[in-house]
Amino acid sequence: MNKLARALKLPPELLQRMRVFEDAALAPLVLHNELSLTAAVELLRVTNVSQRTALMNQAIEEHWDCCQTRAAVRRACSARPHAGQHGATASAQDQDRKVASLSRELDRLLDGRSLSELPLEVRRELMALHQRLAVLIVSEIGTGSASASTSRGRAS
Repeated sequence: MNKLARALKLPPELLQRMRVFEDAALAPLVLHNELSLTAAVELLRVTNVSQRTALMNQAIEEHWDCCQTRAAVRRACSARPHAGQHGATASAQDQDRKVASLSRELDRLLDGRSLSELPLEVRRELMALHQRLAVLIVSEIGTGSASASTSRGRAS
C-alpha cells in the first residue's frame, strides 16, 4: 500500500494515517474509537515496540488527547540514550543534569507570566507536564523517599 501511495504522490500526513491502519496494534484501537487517529499517528514515532505499547496502553487508560500523546512521545523519544554515551549510569546522570537545567529554564521563562497569557497549546503542554510531575511526586511519597529529595529545597 505504501508503494502505491508514494507512486500517487499522496501527502505525508495521509501516508502517516495509512501507516496507523497497517499497524496491528494501533489499527483496531482507532477503529473501535479507543484511540484517536491523531494520537495513533503520534505513537508511530516511537520505534521501540514495547515502549510504544506501554504508551499506547497508558494513552487509552488515561484518555489522552493528541497533545498529551505528543508530549509523552516527545519525552519517550528524547529519553533514548544517545550514541557515544557509556552505560546507563552516564546516560542517567546526563538526563538528570538536563532535567535540572530544563526545570530552571522553564522557571525562568514562566517568571511573571500568568497561565491565561499563554497560547492554548502551551497551556495544554504545561498541564500534561504538571500531571506527569504529580505522578512522580505521588510515587515518591509512596516510597517514603520524598523527605530526602524535598529537604534539599529549590535553589533561588
